[in-house]
Amino acid sequence: MRQRIITASIGVLALASMLGASLPVSAATATATTRVTGTLQALSANTLPATLTVKAGATIYTVEVSSSTTIVRRYNGTSDLGEFLIGDSVEVRGTLSNDIANTLTATYLKNLAVQRVGGTFKGKVVQTNCSNNSFTYKPDGRVQQTVYFTSTTKFLRGGVKIGCASLEEGERAKVIGLWRRSENRIDADRVIVDMRTIAGTISEITLTDGGLPATIIVGKKVKVKTSSLKSATSDSDKPTYTTTTEYWTVQVTSSTRLFRHYMKSASIEEFLVGDKVEVRGTLSGDKTINAKSVRNSSLKLKRGDIQGTVLSVGSDGKTFTLRTKEKSFGDLRVTVTTVTKYVDENGLRSFADISVGDRLKVLGAYATNTKKLTAERVFFKDAQDEASVEDDE
Repeated sequence: MRQRIITASIGVLALASMLGASLPVSAATATATTRVTGTLQALSANTLPATLTVKAGATIYTVEVSSSTTIVRRYNGTSDLGEFLIGDSVEVRGTLSNDIANTLTATYLKNLAVQRVGGTFKGKVVQTNCSNNSFTYKPDGRVQQTVYFTSTTKFLRGGVKIGCASLEEGERAKVIGLWRRSENRIDADRVIVDMRTIAGTISEITLTDGGLPATIIVGKKVKVKTSSLKSATSDSDKPTYTTTTEYWTVQVTSSTRLFRHYMKSASIEEFLVGDKVEVRGTLSGDKTINAKSVRNSSLKLKRGDIQGTVLSVGSDGKTFTLRTKEKSFGDLRVTVTTVTKYVDENGLRSFADISVGDRLKVLGAYATNTKKLTAERVFFKDAQDEASVEDDE
């Protein structure tokens, strides 16, 4: 039996040898993998399947891309045709067609113009062009870039969503997105504006026509090392420090939120040299900050429900002095504003109705730095006998 099988096998091989030209030889005739590097000239679609036109030297290639094609960025990060732009430098690997000249079926497609560097750039906003969905940006250690954004790009400042219009020239920001190296372009997924908080003492205030915009100079105490350890084995040789003051320029605008110590809204007119403040904003230069909020810790306000007797009324129509029973207040100066309301049992009254000897109850806010009560409501008490008034005095 074994001899018959061997004989039969020899016969088959002999027959194959005689008819070799008619047997399949696909392995011998398959086209080897071709590698082409060139410039993207045209793209039929940003979805698969698609046809690309790539120019490599003087040759124009037609590249067929399908769902089985591996598409990557410069450093092999996963990509897709949505990231490709005309003019990008690309590398294609695949098989050339035997029937159509310079037609390549791609198994591998790399966009050399697209890369991520940690996904993050840090730098400074140079100029905005929001109507064109872009802004000019200078990353640290790199040449100037144009950052493009879409409706899905997120802009954040201090954890709060903002828009391109809120960007300010000179402020620092972190951009996360896709870098198109050959075009000095970043397609942004997220733009995070740096926030900085400083605390110190107001040394100077410059107002514009008595109000905003304003510039505040804030002195911040910092420790500076003046010496290092002289010996690693000696406990006495410890580093020494000296305290110095660095001065920050704080730009305050109508969009800056101003607060008192207990987070009640304040006005710039209430700020005084010597006040303790906490500033939060974005850096726009060396020790310059565009303030998003300023909290004045020296404006420690207490809600007032204070009763007393009027001792004097100011001729300016804005102040009066109230003698109170509170030892901590004593004779208290009360300031009124244009929104102060004056009320008695019969309805609204006015500042002109306040007279020496009137008993009043004042609701408002007391500032410890100026020792003044700013009135929101002034209530006229019912007339009382002389004995009661004398007791108050």
